[in-house]
Amino acid sequence: MARGNVQRKSYLTCSRGKWRERVTESTPGSVERTITPDEPGKPYTVFEIVNDYVSGIIRSIEVKEDTKGFGRQWLVTIQDGEEVLCLQFRYDSGYALAFLSKLPVVELDQPVSFYPYYFEEEKKARMVLKQDNENIGSFFTKEEPKGFPSFPEGGSKDDIVIWKIGVMKFLVAYLNKEIIPQLPGKPENISQETITEGSVQSDDQRDDIPPPTEDDVPGGYQNEIRSDQLNNDSLPF
Repeated sequence: MARGNVQRKSYLTCSRGKWRERVTESTPGSVERTITPDEPGKPYTVFEIVNDYVSGIIRSIEVKEDTKGFGRQWLVTIQDGEEVLCLQFRYDSGYALAFLSKLPVVELDQPVSFYPYYFEEEKKARMVLKQDNENIGSFFTKEEPKGFPSFPEGGSKDDIVIWKIGVMKFLVAYLNKEIIPQLPGKPENISQETITEGSVQSDDQRDDIPPPTEDDVPGGYQNEIRSDQLNNDSLPF
């Protein structure tokens, strides 16, 4: 009779610049954290394993519709030996935009490290990717935008929302064409049908994250974006 063990997958959420896995109070190494909901409600306590970074070979990239009111989420599954981790972050947060803009530079058959950062005062998120201890830069640059949508300099707040929708459609199209076919198994393309104004979300927002301002563009060049302060420094390169 054949027998074996089912490979366990751990789910980590990117929140406030850390990777967090919800666990029980008795889990060794767990950290207690009190969360105060944005909506009226009583604070509650959770226990988490908290990490500054995680590393592994990317196995799959998916998008899911969250049913608990947190909005769309990216699910990036990575593997290091027998350990499998599913990394979750909001659909068009600074984490996601930085990840997608740097992904084309990643050697997909080699481990990659994910270092999230969150700046509380500015409400800005970053995702640094490293391979062989070297930072990975954006594939899309000022000198070679490679079709990346131009930032609407001098535009209104609505123009920024439309631009962000265009950015996500562009990055998802590139992901489907150039990245997804290289992943193991039979990965499915990411649907663009629901990339609309309603899918453009605030940065790093989850059950314990206050809604921030609209300030994130990919590639590690996130400058604060306001409708009355738009210039070339706001470009994503």
